[in-house]
Amino acid sequence: MTQFRIQAWMWEPTMYGLVDSDLKCDMYVLIIRRYIPDVVYSLYYQGWFTMHNGHVWMMTASSPNADIMPLDDERKLDAIDKIISYVINVEAFTQRLLNDPKWKDHPRVHFIEERAESLYTKEGMLSTIKKLGLEPSSRTYVLAGNRVEKAQTRHHAKKANKIGLEELSMEYCEQRVQRYIDLCRTKGIELPPLPQMKRYLS
Repeated sequence: MTQFRIQAWMWEPTMYGLVDSDLKCDMYVLIIRRYIPDVVYSLYYQGWFTMHNGHVWMMTASSPNADIMPLDDERKLDAIDKIISYVINVEAFTQRLLNDPKWKDHPRVHFIEERAESLYTKEGMLSTIKKLGLEPSSRTYVLAGNRVEKAQTRHHAKKANKIGLEELSMEYCEQRVQRYIDLCRTKGIELPPLPQMKRYLS
């Protein structure tokens, strides 16, 4: 059973504390979404919810104060279902914050929603930096658009194969995510809108 979000969501009480105080500066909250099967693929090879690296303390739908209902007893779910549950629950939690009048109507709190895929490009990264009210440095122009995650995932995949994790394909991850969503619908489990289930088209 994964535990609840004391460590995982420390920024939530921090944000509430700031808003409850007399906030004298603008606060920008950057929400980055990525195609869910990509996230599942990446987190699996990083060992999430496996014997390799764990992260079993991260909050899934089976956690006591999750924002979505669990698909099944967590002991019956494999690592991939737990990762999917975790990712969807994060989205539900995010949308709850976005729709909370305390944030939504606060004149100094600004939410910026971006796709991770757009940040992989120089144009997308520089655009987001400017939305945050920041001025890019000369070094920013050099680094923007240089993606490193793909190489890291290959490294994790090789390491995972050595310790007995399954070899996954992106097509398989897509099928598993869609299966999870379909099973939730069959069981009447309400899920949040999932805009990141659509592939990003630049």
